Amino acid sequence: MADLRISQLNALAGADLDSADLLVAVDTGASETKKLTVGDLIANGVTLISDDTIPGAKILFGAGDIATAALADSAVTTAKLGDDSVTAAKLANESTVDLVTALPASGAFTGQFALDTDDNFLYVWDGSAWVSLKAAGSINTVNGDTAGLIDITATTSGSTVTIAATIDDTTSANQFLAGPTGAGGTVGYRTIDSTDLPTASTAAKGTVIVNAEGLRMDSDTIEIDNDVTATTTHHVVTYSAKGLITGGRAITSADLPIATSSNRVPLFLATA
Repeated sequence: MADLRISQLNALAGADLDSADLLVAVDTGASETKKLTVGDLIANGVTLISDDTIPGAKILFGAGDIATAALADSAVTTAKLGDDSVTAAKLANESTVDLVTALPASGAFTGQFALDTDDNFLYVWDGSAWVSLKAAGSINTVNGDTAGLIDITATTSGSTVTIAATIDDTTSANQFLAGPTGAGGTVGYRTIDSTDLPTASTAAKGTVIVNAEGLRMDSDTIEIDNDVTATTTHHVVTYSAKGLITGGRAITSADLPIATSSNRVPLFLATA
């Protein structure tokens, strides 16, 4: 075949291109024209491409074309993930809540949850410490108080709080718990005062004052205020306006009236 310019050669369809097909290459280092297979051109020519020169639009990746090992660690950033694109099926066990029997020294990230399976308490890592979660309006601590007369103690066992109340002992005998005697005020221990007791009436039981009028107190017993020697002799007596005997003597003849036709009297006969 007569010598032809390259432009005069028959065209090779792209679909017919084979790695063994030959190309003409000018070796500038040797000042010589040489042949090169298509396969060698593609395999070795790629290494000669300048960095950052092939635009992404010129590269077509098929499904599964990029191997996992080809991705650099942390290559996929948060911004590159689609909103709501990570489903529960893509989350590993304990990726959101760390199930533990003892809290680790620190969390893997701020906001991480840890569930203590021993007591079922939930904690969150705030970046520097594990913080126990508290629901709105919840009560997590109950404190007792022993400052007053009534002592309140709170004992916690797990998630149960037991509250107990006891009353302080009195400081002396015959004390009871009451407010002041004259007006309202602080409740405390004191002895019973006479003003604490109601006055007795014909309709209600209560207290009375023993102030003579023929009566007196003998220890805790009310008795007649008079001690005499018991006798069986009939006496002439005197008594108070309350009907209480105030004095007496034996009867004498002078105590008897003189007999008359209308007034009979006992007859006493004297013996020698």
